[in-house]
Amino acid sequence: MIDVARKNLKDKRDSQMADLLTQHLKIKSENHSALQSLYSQWDFDRKLIPKALQTVGNLFPHYSRHDESHSRQILVNIERLLGDNLALLTATDTWLLLEAAYWHDIGMVVPQRDFEDALSDPEFDGFLQVFASQPHHELHAIAITLKAKSGSFQIFFDGAPLDAVTRFRELMAEWFRRKHPVRAEQIVHAPHHSAGISSPRTELIPARLFGVLGRICRMHGASFDTLIGAGGLSFREAGMARDDCHPRFVACLLRLGDLLDLDDNRFCPVMQGIAGEGRPALSKAHEDKHAAIRHLRIDQERISVEAECQTVDGYLEAFRWFGWLKEEMQAQMSQWRDIVPSRELGLNHAGFRGGYLV
Repeated sequence: MIDVARKNLKDKRDSQMADLLTQHLKIKSENHSALQSLYSQWDFDRKLIPKALQTVGNLFPHYSRHDESHSRQILVNIERLLGDNLALLTATDTWLLLEAAYWHDIGMVVPQRDFEDALSDPEFDGFLQVFASQPHHELHAIAITLKAKSGSFQIFFDGAPLDAVTRFRELMAEWFRRKHPVRAEQIVHAPHHSAGISSPRTELIPARLFGVLGRICRMHGASFDTLIGAGGLSFREAGMARDDCHPRFVACLLRLGDLLDLDDNRFCPVMQGIAGEGRPALSKAHEDKHAAIRHLRIDQERISVEAECQTVDGYLEAFRWFGWLKEEMQAQMSQWRDIVPSRELGLNHAGFRGGYLV
């Protein structure tokens, strides 16, 4: 009971903390009439987008949470990284951060027509070949059947029908997982047409800024070199009113906030029950990794993570994840002058310490 009470208190505190960026945007929006459009847009989207994100669990029940709780935790992590420097953000940068945290995984919302398009996509055959060539992979059998284009329902009757349905869902989930950053950009551009989300697109906010938001969402799944290089995100451009915005900076904070959502409450027991005991080995490894977190510090001075892993697969996944986090921090630090809007804002990602124990 004590542990439950502590968790409830932490959740309440983090929930309040996740509102700091929204409060900052509201205060900033009161300084100029044009900035009020940013707050109004965000006020719509923070109510609309979570409804769409609720559907992610239908296709991805074997994954960790990618609903509003994930978006809010990203914002909490960003607020921890920024500290008091949050007050230095422009209204447009604040709006981009809030929107990107909610939109970045929207590509995992998959309408029925997108399933149909996927099965006829020229790249889908090569995707199937990846699993068809791995005899011990959970998706080998269904990949072989679909690749053979036998078209028969043999896979549903030659064995357990429920297992076939589960494996098909996991196969399609992997297809859309790989494409979801690009799909997120497309949905941000035309939310109603692409995903049935009635997020307003009016002349009150330039389409250019929605284009910037879409590219930031796409970059959360790209390499750092792609983000910083030619054809990536700009260092600075005009925002709303007299604001500037800094797409690289926003994207880098989103990437760190996303990677740092690794505490031990990322997996929903209800979704685990829907996925069943036969969920993929990689999903179980991720679950073990999150359950292994014993220490997590996120602030302006240090990012520190420690894990006590109980399984080999959990250890390997934690090792890989910590490696990604360390690599991302080192990459950002090496280019920080070309990322941070000003020295006054001055994050320096002073240190990272990760631990892996079995």
